[in-house]
Amino acid sequence: MASLAEFETAPTGTVYRSSQEGGWTDASVGDKLYEGFESNNTQGNNYRVKLFSNAEIFLNSTTTVYINNLSGVVKYRESGGGWAEVGDPGSYEVMAVATRDQSSVSLGLLARGGYRPPAWD
Repeated sequence: MASLAEFETAPTGTVYRSSQEGGWTDASVGDKLYEGFESNNTQGNNYRVKLFSNAEIFLNSTTTVYINNLSGVVKYRESGGGWAEVGDPGSYEVMAVATRDQSSVSLGLLARGGYRPPAWD
């Protein structure tokens, strides 16, 4: 199974798990995230993940994320449910962020995220 993302930063409190029923594991820079994994920071610290090609991170509610290091086509899901293309690095209010083939992006976030292949097409 190919990884969908990896941690670029993992400040104190950054954790991940392989399913909603699994226990949380402390994250380290470079740890890979696969389909069905979740990430979070238990201490409110901003952590950063890199989404690889054909990957999506989805959030339980609309959340501000910082989008940087754009490569290829990257889209975000708005609170109304529609998808919009990311034009420039910056802060965005999103429910999800997804990449196409040959794309990647770095995301700074505080919220719990879930990972899967992209749902938009």
